[in-house]
Amino acid sequence: MIRRLAADEWLRFKGILMSVIVIVLEKDTYSSVSAVKLHRALGVSLQDIKERWVSGDPILEEEIFEGDYQQHAALIRAILKVINEEKLTAEFYEIPYGECCVGNMKLDTWRIDAALVEGILLAADEEIERQLDN
Repeated sequence: MIRRLAADEWLRFKGILMSVIVIVLEKDTYSSVSAVKLHRALGVSLQDIKERWVSGDPILEEEIFEGDYQQHAALIRAILKVINEEKLTAEFYEIPYGECCVGNMKLDTWRIDAALVEGILLAADEEIERQLDN
C-alpha cells in the first residue's frame, strides 16, 4: 500500500523549504467596514484586527504548507479578496520558515506582491493535485 503524503510532508521530502506568507495593511488606511470583513475572513476579534492594522503589525502570518494546506490557502485568498474589494493598501512578504517578521532587518528582501501570493497558491494547488493524481 502506498501512503499519500500530506502537502507539508511532501514538500519537506522534496527538500522544499517552507515559507510564511505575511500580510501587513497600511496603518493609515484603517476602515471599520474593512475590519469587519477581515474579522469574518480571519475569525479573530475586531479589536485584534484593529490593533494589528493601526500598529503596522501583520494581520496574517501563515505557514501555508504546514497542516491543512487547503484551509490556509482559502484563508489567504479570502484576505486577498477583501484587500482587493476594499482597495486596501497592503504589503506582502514570503518569509523563510523560522524567520520572524516584526523587527526583522531583512524584511524588504522578502517583499512580494499580491499577484505573486496568488501565483504561489496556484502553483501549490497544481503541484498538490499532480502529486495526488500519481
